[in-house]
Amino acid sequence: MASFDQEKSSGIQSLIHRYRKRFRIPENLNHYSDQDFRKAERKFLKFSLKGYGAGYGSYSERHRRTNH
Repeated sequence: MASFDQEKSSGIQSLIHRYRKRFRIPENLNHYSDQDFRKAERKFLKFSLKGYGAGYGSYSERHRRTNH
């Protein structure tokens, strides 16, 4: 049986995977240099994990689920 810490880590890793996939769209892949892409992706992940990313699992998605 997995411990709470392992489950928590697994959940965070799952979110990182989801947000990373959402960031890696052609518009971003073609816009940034390799180094700038890594910086921008990291900022996007931090922003999204804090719950500020509009439409990316943040307030807007929770709001739509609970109010419709």
